[in-house]
Amino acid sequence: MRAVPDIENTPREVPFAEVGDFDQLEERVSAVMTIFGSVIGVNDGYVEWCPDDDAPTEQERLAWIWLCNPSLDGEILSRAEEWFRDLVVAYRAGEMRRWWDEGGR
Repeated sequence: MRAVPDIENTPREVPFAEVGDFDQLEERVSAVMTIFGSVIGVNDGYVEWCPDDDAPTEQERLAWIWLCNPSLDGEILSRAEEWFRDLVVAYRAGEMRRWWDEGGR
C-alpha cells in the first residue's frame, strides 16, 4: 500500500514481504490488539485482518492499514481519533515504552 486505500480496496491479507517496518510488526500487532481485541492474525507468511464486525469501524480499518504500513502515518493521523493518534505518534517518536506505561491507550 502506497496510500490509504478506500474501504472497498482495503486488503484483508498482506504478505510479510509487503509489511512496512517488519522488524517492529510484533509490537504494532500487540498494540492494535490491545485497543481492538483479537482482530489481527499472524500466519505463515502473511498477516490477516479479521474484524469482529461485518462493517468494521473506520478506526479499526485505519489501525490495520497503519499496522501493515506505518509510513502512511501522515495520512492516517489526520483521520485518527485521539486515543489511536497517541499510539501512532508514540510509535513514530520511538516512545512505545511510554505508550505502554500509560496503559496502552
